[in-house]
Amino acid sequence: MREKGKGSLFKKYFSIYAITLLICIFMLGVALLYFASQYFKDANREALTAAALKGIEVTERNFTKNANRFLVREELEDEYAFINKAADAEVFFCDIDGRVEICSEGDNCSHIKGSVPARIRNAILSQGSYFEVGNLGGVIQGGGYIYGCPVIMGGAVRGYIFTSKSLNELFTYLSQTFRMFVFSASAAFILSFVVIFYTTRILTKPLRDISAAAECFGAGDYSVRVNVPDDDEIGGLAKVFNNMAESVSALEMTRRSFVANVSHELRTPMTTIAGYIDGILDGTIPKAQQSHYLQIVNDEVKRLSRLTSSLLTIARMEAGEEEIKIISYNVWDILLAVMWNMEQRIYERKINIKEMEVIPCFVFCDPDMLHQVIYNLIDNAIKFTPEDGYIAVSVYAGQDMTDIEITNSGIGIEEEYINRVFERFYKSDSSRSLDKGGTGLGLYIVKTLLTRMRGRISVMSEKNIKTSFTISLRTGSGQKQREKPKREISDGKQGEKEKRGLSDVISRGFRKDSRW
Repeated sequence: MREKGKGSLFKKYFSIYAITLLICIFMLGVALLYFASQYFKDANREALTAAALKGIEVTERNFTKNANRFLVREELEDEYAFINKAADAEVFFCDIDGRVEICSEGDNCSHIKGSVPARIRNAILSQGSYFEVGNLGGVIQGGGYIYGCPVIMGGAVRGYIFTSKSLNELFTYLSQTFRMFVFSASAAFILSFVVIFYTTRILTKPLRDISAAAECFGAGDYSVRVNVPDDDEIGGLAKVFNNMAESVSALEMTRRSFVANVSHELRTPMTTIAGYIDGILDGTIPKAQQSHYLQIVNDEVKRLSRLTSSLLTIARMEAGEEEIKIISYNVWDILLAVMWNMEQRIYERKINIKEMEVIPCFVFCDPDMLHQVIYNLIDNAIKFTPEDGYIAVSVYAGQDMTDIEITNSGIGIEEEYINRVFERFYKSDSSRSLDKGGTGLGLYIVKTLLTRMRGRISVMSEKNIKTSFTISLRTGSGQKQREKPKREISDGKQGEKEKRGLSDVISRGFRKDSRW
């Protein structure tokens, strides 16, 4: 089945080229024979015209010689025979009634038995001459090229001179021409056949290679690539195919990694839960310690719930099921709401909040999606900020884009891991010790949500000093610009003004009894 499909395209191309070539050769042969016959016809007409004029000349001379009273047949037969020999054309004279009187063939003349029809004689009188490819109304047996013109002597039409050539010469000429054409066309066809055969194989080879590579993909081998050096349409197709292959290969690697990571993330807490529950049920864990281990089981169940929720969120986003409503919205409403929601965690971890300048800043976003983005980033900032560390939130509005910067002090991110923090399930070794309950999906969700809102996110980190995530979204309507100041690299020390908390923010919406 594969071999049949493999050769079908080659057969189609080769058949099309071969049939087209045959049709072209046939049409060329027809055109050649047509123009050859026309050329032969015109050449014979000129020769017959010249012979007829010569016949009129000798006829008029003979008539004048005989006092314009009669023609001498014997003398004219000799003259006509000479013309016949010189022009290779039969010459004969007809009287005004169409009867053949004198012929270049003499006593062997076959024309004398016939009579030129009146319609032909009238045509000669009206047109001055006559030419046809025929038999002159039965006068010429076998037919031929015939030319006729009137003989005017003594001021009156005395008869008609006709000259003719047999069609056998035409057939001989065309047969010779056709033989030469067939020989030349056959040589050209054989050469073209060979060229078309190899050219078609060369043209279809990349397609066969692509087909073979596609079959390998179907069998699960994604390492095959198509090598086409030519920079033409097929070469372009091969490049597109290779790019597609790279994408499919990367997608398959991502899928396998995703399945492996999901399996790992699910297996670990489930193993822990099963082990502790079995220990409680079989009495291995004393009753005095059961509450402690049940709390661990509870934490693992919550972790599974977060993982499941994150996976469902990713599935909805990738399927495009989540409806998005982009509006102009004040980003500080979301920032203050998220931080207010996390006030207790910030208080428990003794994290300082740098002084924030709360000025209404509008961005084009989906408020619910942006809330989830900021919640994930601030949640990460709290997780990775040590005690007595700080978190800083700033918003800088530009003419086209507005930046939301969330910074936290801490160990930072290794430079080699910076470009991987937005991958699914990715956790650096240092983060695993600090974020044991994390799923590694938060930043991937953040980036996906921002992409849907036509935004972007970037990260900068200074080892053992700080990490900054910057969200960039389109500036909303009615926005005042606030340029982003240039900042020097921090030494990790904060002044009293930076550590005094959110006293300036409290009057803008936080509780009076808050630690801030």
